[in-house]
Formats: sequence, structure tokens, C-alpha cells
Amino acid sequence: MRTYIPLGIIFVGLLLAVGCNKPQNTGYTPSGPSSSSASAPASTPNQGLTNSKVETAVADLLSDWRIGGSVSVRGIQEIPQHNAAVADLQFNNFEFAVTGMDELIRARDLKPPQKSGKLIPSPDEMFPQKKITYSKLGKATLTKYNDGRWVLKSVNWHDGLACCGVKGNVEIR
Repeated sequence: MRTYIPLGIIFVGLLLAVGCNKPQNTGYTPSGPSSSSASAPASTPNQGLTNSKVETAVADLLSDWRIGGSVSVRGIQEIPQHNAAVADLQFNNFEFAVTGMDELIRARDLKPPQKSGKLIPSPDEMFPQKKITYSKLGKATLTKYNDGRWVLKSVNWHDGLACCGVKGNVEIR
């Protein structure tokens, strides 16, 4: 019997294997004439990644989902051969909302629980939306384009729920 492994799992494994053996580099910049033609032009204002630049982008991406708390960047590890980077995040009293089925919802869509007083409660009463506070680690995934731009693609965190990740396209400035 053959077992097939999805390509996504293989790619994540490769990213982790390659990333674990590389030293942390928070400001990768192509150097000298030996750099490839795909490297960023010298005038690109956001060539290097910094913790503060990534924190600003993470805050922007999570702005619709965050009720309270903060997220800080602990470190950034670039993976030049994949034109990617992974940032380790620290969530501090980060509050977000989920449905009764633990699916992430926007902060503005969080509604206080309603009691109808009926003998048989509605599904919303049985499985009310809730606010969760998270103070653990997470990850941000970034992609580097040939023109030197870095773009935040996703932020993920986990608290035993299936919901906890947001995808987007926020340019690092």
C-alpha cells in the first residue's frame, strides 16, 4: 500500500529543515557585483526586513481581527533560496473572536450573547460567539519579489482551534 504526502506538507518540511540550519538574518541585502540579476535595485526603500517593519505589517493584517492585546516579532529568519522569510511572533493578551464552532470572525462581527427565552434555544444560543485571549507564540510568512519588495502573506497562531490564521498581502515598508 502506498502512502502519499501532500506537497504542502513537503514544502513546509523543507522550509523548516532549511530554516533550522541557517543563522538568523534580519537584514538580508544582496552584495556587490556577484548578486543575481533578480536582486532588488539599490533604490528600493524596503530591501531589508526588520522586526519593527514586520510588526507594523502584522498589526495591519490583524487589525480587522484583533479586539485587544499586541503581537511582537521575536526574530526573522530569511530563506533566500525560496525568496521567503518566517518571523517568530509573540502574542501578548491577544484577543480575537470565534464563532460557536471555533471559526475566526472579524472583531466588528462579535455580538453579545442573546437569550430568546424560548424552550428550545437557537443554534446561536447553544453555540455562542466568544472572545479568546491568546498569549503564546505564532508565525508570520513573508515572500520576497524580484523587485526587492517583501510582502506579508499570512499570520498563524494556534490555541487548540482550527481557526487561527489570517492570509493577506501586506507590503513591508
